[in-house]
Amino acid sequence: MPDVDHMYHDGEISPKARGSVYNTITDWFIHQKKGTVLDVPAGFGLFSTFLKKMGFDVTCGEIEPEIFQVPDLTCIYLDLNRKIDAKNATFDYVCCVDGLEHMTDPYQAVREISRVLKPGGYAIFSIPNYSNIEKRFKFL
Repeated sequence: MPDVDHMYHDGEISPKARGSVYNTITDWFIHQKKGTVLDVPAGFGLFSTFLKKMGFDVTCGEIEPEIFQVPDLTCIYLDLNRKIDAKNATFDYVCCVDGLEHMTDPYQAVREISRVLKPGGYAIFSIPNYSNIEKRFKFL
């Protein structure tokens, strides 16, 4: 298993979401059967790296693939507002960490994620809580 705290704090790859989000989802994945994962949006590649080190076969997608920072993983262009360039029932898991709130058409994103999931597959979503007190203070 990857050392989540070490990777998160040593500056190897910058996180785009809160560390607690990655830790919670990573803890869930520890107990799952290894399989194929689509990580969208992949951001800089932090979560993709966790999943790969855990033994999952990871495909990374990002609307700005040039920001991806992991040299031994490939990141493809992907626009969740339109279409995921993958066949139906391709992935065992799709992770969308803090991504849906950036979509102009989140319904289309969820439709596409559902389409590329294998029967019995899992879609994992996180959405920031902008109404919490910490976010409100940062806004002010």
